[in-house]
Amino acid sequence: DTAGAALARYSIEDRMRALSLIEYPVRPAQLIQILKGLPTDAAYDAVMALKKHELLLFDYGETECVLLAQIDEERAWPEICSLMAGGSDYKIKTVLQYLSPERKAEILKEWVQQGTSYFWYFQGQIEAVVDLEADATVKDELLTIIERKLMEFPRKAEERSKLLTQIGAVRQEQLHQHKIAGL
Repeated sequence: DTAGAALARYSIEDRMRALSLIEYPVRPAQLIQILKGLPTDAAYDAVMALKKHELLLFDYGETECVLLAQIDEERAWPEICSLMAGGSDYKIKTVLQYLSPERKAEILKEWVQQGTSYFWYFQGQIEAVVDLEADATVKDELLTIIERKLMEFPRKAEERSKLLTQIGAVRQEQLHQHKIAGL
């Protein structure tokens, strides 16, 4: 773990050379330290080269999209959108925290409209809506879609009820915040 921090102190040229010499998989946190301050194109290309050579070491749910979004969100956008192909709920949940508010709203809207593969990701969708930097109307639209998808999902009523109660609480909090802002 100290290698990334140590390399971060080197010149751009030395760090680029070090990146080309990597022989064993590296963790995203280590790589971000090394990439900080590098020209965007060079940093992006370095991540893609490491991916090509299978030298990125991810935990469950991690993806190169997290790295790429931090380097150049616009260039990474097609790669991020590819997560919507299905079965990537946890990766979507993970990458959301690294996106700009506009992109976060865009991918979150697509994710909730698509629905989720597993019941427990509804919780992640609700939390993402709460954290979203958007007005109450946008958040309410997203919560309405989640509610609809939740009702369509085959699950016991009591499990569904907990999440519906949470959505109601989120709406109440939004209403309270709106009233405070109006004063």
